[in-house]
Amino acid sequence: MKLREQQKLAKAQQLKERRLNRVVAKEKRDYEAEQKRLARKED
Repeated sequence: MKLREQQKLAKAQQLKERRLNRVVAKEKRDYEAEQKRLARKED
């Protein structure tokens, strides 16, 4: 019983981390795209 609960918690934690990583990756891509756009605008 205890083991099952721990596994559920571990899985929930993994999902949360994966979601966070996805958000961070998206923000990084958006930021880099914005930097490129600004660099092009300055030319």
